[in-house]
Amino acid sequence: MRQSLHACRASRRAEGYSLIELIVSLSITIIVLLGLFQIFEKNTEVARTQTQVSDMQQSLRVAQNEMTRLIRMAGRGGLQELLDNGGAAPLWPALSVQDNVAADTYAVPGVNQSKVVEGTDVLSIRGVFTAPIYQINNTDPTFFTLYDNSGTPTTNPPSAVSGEIIIRNPSPTGIPQNLQPLEDAINPPDGGPGIPEALILASPIDESIYAVVELDPNNSTVDIPGSQVTVRFRINGGTHTDAYGQLYLSGGGSPILPTALTSVATVGMVEEYRFYVRDPDPDPIPSLAMARVYPNTQVVHGGADTDAWLDIADGISELQIALGFDSDLGPPQTDINGDGEIDVVITETDDGEDDDWLFNAPGDDPNSDPWVPTWDDTVPGRPRRPRLFYVRLNTVARIQTIERNYAAPQVQRIENSDLANINTDAERQFRRNLLQTTIDLRNL
Repeated sequence: MRQSLHACRASRRAEGYSLIELIVSLSITIIVLLGLFQIFEKNTEVARTQTQVSDMQQSLRVAQNEMTRLIRMAGRGGLQELLDNGGAAPLWPALSVQDNVAADTYAVPGVNQSKVVEGTDVLSIRGVFTAPIYQINNTDPTFFTLYDNSGTPTTNPPSAVSGEIIIRNPSPTGIPQNLQPLEDAINPPDGGPGIPEALILASPIDESIYAVVELDPNNSTVDIPGSQVTVRFRINGGTHTDAYGQLYLSGGGSPILPTALTSVATVGMVEEYRFYVRDPDPDPIPSLAMARVYPNTQVVHGGADTDAWLDIADGISELQIALGFDSDLGPPQTDINGDGEIDVVITETDDGEDDDWLFNAPGDDPNSDPWVPTWDDTVPGRPRRPRLFYVRLNTVARIQTIERNYAAPQVQRIENSDLANINTDAERQFRRNLLQTTIDLRNL
């Protein structure tokens, strides 16, 4: 009897949990696991967002640093910010802006990969950036020779169609100057044809007396590698001479040298870089890109379409530029401090209208007063020539993925843009950031 009762009790203990107990346990376990999964998923999403925000901020810094570096050097070598164009739209040799571009605009026409995001700006910067500014022995007339149409030397610059300059290392003042960029343009390392670079010739009399001509590599020679180069150039009749001529002359027609350019103090190779927001269609992630072209042309420097863009920073969705002038729209030039010097005053109104900043308000028109020539600083009542002092960069970057249940606040104003491309519902699903930098120009 005792043995039977003991066996019965042992059998009951071996039966384990009931079905109800098992279901309850599994339910609790699943609830706990789901909670842990949600916590893990949320932490993963936060970590991903933080990583992308960090990348976005880095993209903003990279984009602004690259543009700032070149903008500060705009005009280096002697290019002017504005040229009188006889009452027509002004010429912008050193720095120009395509403002709020229309749909299907290309930074380099004909190159599909250089399509620009509609409504953004394209910034073109010209100057002597990567090569030295070479000093010339302007006291020796044999170092600078001009030739007329018959190939005869001439001392009358307007009659010249070509010319020759001897550049030596070291300079006339004993400073080393690297001739390699000129040697590479004459005899490219890849064995290809010579490069018709733009050369800026500056007078020793005044920096405003200059010309931009075309290197003639076929007739130029490397006399002593590293020590002397004889540079031949074309004033007109070359591949890009008409475009180069617009960087120093007003009006149309064949380029001619200024009458006062009878000698040359410095020579530099002019470059042009265009910054734009590249539309990567069908890829939804835009980027800030840079293209190099022959100055004032639509021709890619290097000749290949792949040279028409170089992505600098991913996720840049907006680029807006404003230019700060000392112009007649602001207060008149006066001696504010009483030190005998005319002080520069650059003003900006709350709405951007009728102030010294161009492209910071919807009503700004570079083809109206006071931006349109003809200027005359000496005649009372006539508009004086505006002087460019500042460039203001505005870039907007966004992360690469949308964030659920998130809507970025609408951007109310960035210069004169209607911001249609970044205030859409789709774009507001991305976290984004705006960075603005004002750059003080060094050479203008």
